[in-house]
Formats: sequence, C-alpha cells, structure tokens
Amino acid sequence: MEDMVEGPRGYYPRMFEYIQRFVEAGVEEGRFTRRQARRDLQIALWYAYACINMDEYEFYHRAAQWMPTSEKNAKGCGVWYYRYSVSLMYCGRLEEARRYAELGAQEEPDYPWIWLQVGKLRSHFGDREGALEAVERGLALEPGDYEFETLRGEILSGATLEQMEFHWIDPELGQNLQEGGDADAEAKRQVISCLTLDPAGLERFMALFQPNPASYEKDDPYCSFSYLVQGRKVRLVFQMNEAALSKLDIDWLTTQKARLDDGRWLRQSTEEGEQGILDTVLVGLDRQIKLVCRLSGEPTRFFQVWLDEDGLPVQTTEPVELQRDGEEAPECYTPEEMEVVEQHIQSHFGPFQNVWHELVSPDIHVDICILPPSDERNYYTLVTMGMGAHRMNVPPELAGRQLERAELAIALPPDWKLGEEDLQNEEWYWPVRLLKVLARLPGQCDTWLGWGHTVDNQTPFAENTDLCAALLVGVQGAEEGAESCTLPGGDEVNFYQVIPLYREEMEYKQANSADELLERISDVGFVVRPDRDHPLEEEDWDGMILDDSRWHVESIREKKLPVEEITVLNHMAIYLRWCMEHDLMSVEFLEQHWDTAQRFQSDFSQLDLRVFIRDELDGRLCDDLFDEEGVAFARAYYGEEEQYPKDVDQHALEYFGEERYRSDEFQNEAYLFVPFDEAYYEAMAAVIQARFDDWQSRQD
Repeated sequence: MEDMVEGPRGYYPRMFEYIQRFVEAGVEEGRFTRRQARRDLQIALWYAYACINMDEYEFYHRAAQWMPTSEKNAKGCGVWYYRYSVSLMYCGRLEEARRYAELGAQEEPDYPWIWLQVGKLRSHFGDREGALEAVERGLALEPGDYEFETLRGEILSGATLEQMEFHWIDPELGQNLQEGGDADAEAKRQVISCLTLDPAGLERFMALFQPNPASYEKDDPYCSFSYLVQGRKVRLVFQMNEAALSKLDIDWLTTQKARLDDGRWLRQSTEEGEQGILDTVLVGLDRQIKLVCRLSGEPTRFFQVWLDEDGLPVQTTEPVELQRDGEEAPECYTPEEMEVVEQHIQSHFGPFQNVWHELVSPDIHVDICILPPSDERNYYTLVTMGMGAHRMNVPPELAGRQLERAELAIALPPDWKLGEEDLQNEEWYWPVRLLKVLARLPGQCDTWLGWGHTVDNQTPFAENTDLCAALLVGVQGAEEGAESCTLPGGDEVNFYQVIPLYREEMEYKQANSADELLERISDVGFVVRPDRDHPLEEEDWDGMILDDSRWHVESIREKKLPVEEITVLNHMAIYLRWCMEHDLMSVEFLEQHWDTAQRFQSDFSQLDLRVFIRDELDGRLCDDLFDEEGVAFARAYYGEEEQYPKDVDQHALEYFGEERYRSDEFQNEAYLFVPFDEAYYEAMAAVIQARFDDWQSRQD
C-alpha cells in the first residue's frame, strides 16, 4: 500500500480501487465478512487515507460512512480520529467533527496532526484561545511546521474555516494554490463549499424551487427532490450536500430553473435518433448539468445528455440498462412477501387506506402506511413497509435469532398535521424523515437495528422540539402478536416502536442501558409529543402522581383478568370528569387541552375521558392538572389519605354484593368489572361531592 503513496498527490484512486478489490475478494473467498472488514482498523485507516486525499465530496462521504464501524478498535489511535474528523468536516457535520477531533486529542495527545484539526474547529466555533493553545501543542511536537505556523496566523487574523482549508499540505503546492497558479483551484473551492451552511442562501434556494419536504432528501450524500416539469414529475439531484447547495449562485439557479420549466429539456434523443423523456436532472458541484432520460416505451433503458453553459446538449451516451437513477435496483419484498407484511399491519396495527409510496428508492423501497386515529387508538400510527426487504448485518453471536429483518412504527397525536402543505414544514414532517433515515441506516452503514438500539440525530429534529435521538422498543398499542410476522420463506420480520429522546436521555442510555432508561422514563407515553416533559431533569418536581394506569395494568396481566386494559382508567376518568365539571382544572391544563375541554363542556358524551387520559396524559393523573383548590383536595382525598381508591372499592362491594365481591371471579379487583356507564359516574360523583363538601368544611 505504501508503494502507492508517491509524491505530494500520490496514486489515491489506484489505492482506493485496490482496497475495494481486496475487501470484495476477501468476502467472496470467505476469509472475512464485510462487517469484519469494516471493523478492521488498518483497512479503515487506509480507506480513509485514500478518500481524503482524493479531495472530493463523494469520497469524504464514503469515508464518513465507513469509519464508525471500526471506532471501538481505534482506542489510542489519533490517526483514526483525525481522518474521521476531517471526513465529517467535509460533509458539513462540523459539531461531530469537533467532537471526534477533541476525542482524538485525548486518545493520543502526542499525535501532532490531531491538534491541527482541533485548532481549526475550535477557531470556527469561536474558541480563539483554545485554538491557539492547540497550535502550540502541535508546534511543541513539530517545531516550525508550515501548517501550524500558517494556522496560527489565520486564527489571529480571524480567518474562516473555508480560508483555513484553502491550502495543500505541501508548502510549494499550497503557495501555488494561494497565488492562483493551480489548475485545481476551482475544484478545491467547490469541495470547500461543503463545509459550512449559508442559511440565507439555503432560504433563497428553497424559495426558488419550493421542494416538498415529503420528497426532499439531503446529505444522503446528495440533495434531491421531486419536481414538476409541465405536469411531469422528474427528480432533481444536486450532487452535493446542503452546505454547498446553499452557496449556489441564485441568478445561475434562476436561469437553470427557467430552462427546466419551459420544457426544453423534457424530451431528448440519442445520436441514433431514439426518443427519450426526462427522468432526472443531475447538477454537479462544478455546475455541470446532465440529463438522465428514459427511452420511450422502455422503462429500464436510459441515456445521459451533457449540457453546455447555455443549456444545450453537447454529448449523449449510448442507452444502457439501468434503474431510475443509474444505481442498482432497490431491495424490495417479493409480491408474496409484501402481501404478508401488509396483511400483518392491517391485522395487528389497524386498517389503513393511505400509503405514502416512495417515488425514488436509491437502496431499499420504503413506503409508509398511515393508520388514522380511531376510538381504540386515538393517535396516528405510521408504519414502514419495505425496510425488512433488506437483511441486516446482525453480529455472528446473534445469528439464528431471526433479527435480520425489521419494520418500524411511530405514533403521533390525533391533531398532528399530515396534509401535503403541512408536510412542507419540518415541524410536522420530521417523524416521517426519521422513519426513512432509520429504515435506510442498516443498509448504508452495513449494520443492524433492534430492540434497545439508539440513534443520535446530533441536532433537534425540528425547531419546535429538543428531541434529537431515537430509541427502538417493542411495538406499543397494537394487537397481540404485532411484534413479528413470518414471510413465506420462513424469515421473520420484527416490528419496533420508535421513541424520540432528549439529549440527556440518549446519554443516560449510553452510560447505563435501555432497560434502565425505560425505567427512568416509564411515565413517558409512546405517542410523540415534541414538548413533552424531561423526566431526567425533574428530580426537584414537588408534584404528586395521584394514579397511574400502569400500576393497575400489571394486575390485569398477572392475574389474566378477562377485562380490557382500558378499564383501569374507569375510576380515573370519573374523577377527572367530576373535577372538570366543578371548575377545578388549572389554567395550564385548559390552555394545553382547550379543544378537549370545549368538547367536554358542550357534550360530555362526545368524549371518552379514558382514551384522553391514556393518549393525552400518558395514562396518569397528576395533581398539577388542577388549580390551587383542586390540588389541595386531590392531595388530601386521592393522594395522601387514599380515600378515593377506597371509595371506588366500596362502590364495587355495594354493586356486586359481599359474596361475589370476594369471589375468585374478581381476584380482589372487582372495581375493574363495574360497567363504565352513566350510572357508575353518578354514583361516584355523589360520593366525591360529599367528600369535597366535608373537606371544604374542615378548611374554614
């Protein structure tokens, strides 16, 4: 491998091809698996070395995708952290790049070049003093080094990260680049444009093209979206990340959009005169535009057309057999497998009429089933359908446990907006994007996802939430048996629920375990709430949980009682209704649940408060739902004295009679068998009123 490093530029493409062939041959010959190759530290180091030195966005992205699998073998290796940090930086993932640079400096502080990366990124994030300290650490290891001396001057002059990167490692080549004598100067500027995002530039781009968030994909590795050209849907692919996209000249973009809109690119022909229709527009970092056209009447035969700066064809390729975007065919279920998966979702999660079909599938074809709210489940359920077509790379020690295939579900409140216009706003679209990202992650990173796994998004999913990570757990709120289905060939597809997490919850899980995290956040429901409580930050909360449905559900399950689990909410719904009727609710409750309160006041029969407590209040009653008087009464009657639960039991005793009440039929849970009707409410309301009157008399 060292023989390929000749001179300041080296033969990096040849090195990259050699590594690719080496890995493929090893896998084919059975010497190691693809995952084992990715875990190998030396392969990772050489792979990243080749990619970084080719200095192209696509190869930085390849390195950033390859490196994480080998992280656990990189302890003490500053080179690994340096190369991974550089790769992340050129993908525009600057916070991650800084984190890995700092980790590298801790792992191997005597590796000089990690301090170069630390210095640049500290400076970018405003830590000038820390950046200069990093330079001094580097110079102590490499006295008089050209790169460190140059970086110090740039930090002192307030240079941007882009300016710091406009160098070559070799001093002579770097000087030639700075003086404008390097033929690759423009290519260097283009790849540097991938470093930082220009928010104003991105806003101008979005205003010009107005991509639908449901079809917009970013940094994967490119930015792409569906676009209508005279009524025909085509795919626009900007072969760059969002940072570079934000720096495209708006006048140039406006010109290209006008050429696209007027239909001049819609129909093209090969040199032999065969007619084709536009399928995809490719826009390169170098502003080169290529059209991918499909031959008329031949859905899998495509040809490409290169355009000049005036938007006119200058070169056409021969038609070839390709999929839509020139990639390999996406992995899909067979028709028989798809039928089984779809039927499983219908039977165990609920009926659905709406499916968001994916228009462009680069790797796997992921559709999303939309299950609307119902009386039984007052929330939307979104379920992927297609992720399980890919067999994940499960570790050898778990082979045979049928964990290779998976689908994902996420639950959204009943008022979540899923209309086409609404989904153009990331505040509503992010759960959909999260499902798609998670579904593709195993294939893109040659890994697997299963119960208890967490995935860090690094930043909040949207501006209206601090949720920034995801945890996979067993499916929630579905029929028994929903956790898996068996395909015709015998493979099992496992279904997991996606639970979005806050940063502190993600870190707690990493430091402990999924089980321990679930114990700590047991009061968090599975229905997504962007502004939900932070359980791990509420140690000082002085409120009181009056009742929790989970306490009672355990009895039903342990004793196998023949009642629906929602019956554990009967007495809680009665108490909440009485408090609402007697104006004991807090202002915060009324503001947050105004629609529910209004519906209740107009006609209580419209609303099953059991469902409301389960889905909106996470299955529990806390005293902070009530106003000052309501809190005081609830704590005395429901909480501290526990008189209300005793009154509920007493009513069950009177309803069934002594003998039946104490029979094996009810197993000491007779209150769960009292019919939940108006008579039950009226009887308990009279008891609560009497208790309230007595309590009030004692307050005077």
